Amino acid sequence: SEYHGYTSDITRTWPINGKFTDPQRVVYEIVLEVQKILIKQLEQFPTLDMLFHEMCRLLGKKLQEAGLVPKSMNDNQLTAAAYLYCPHHVSHYLGMDVHDTGKIPRTIRVQPGMVVTVEP
Repeated sequence: SEYHGYTSDITRTWPINGKFTDPQRVVYEIVLEVQKILIKQLEQFPTLDMLFHEMCRLLGKKLQEAGLVPKSMNDNQLTAAAYLYCPHHVSHYLGMDVHDTGKIPRTIRVQPGMVVTVEP
């Protein structure tokens, strides 16, 4: 869909049979919680690459808290483990088309008026 000339990009997750298994629900809740935290903290991360690193850090911690990765892993190992579960980037810019900004690096500072996704 579009809003004032800009496209939207929505990611949805449903269990195929209509009901989450317990492990599926745990992972779904982790991803949803990480997304909500990142949206609240968005202004604290000046680039999308920094937001991605924070997503990996948070995801690793949450996976550890849920017992899905070993308790013995340190912060760097948790971040690396989270990347294995979530190798795509957390965000991209939105423009007149959903992915029309592919050549804009994620290392530039996010500016007022930019439209971005938050998709852990």
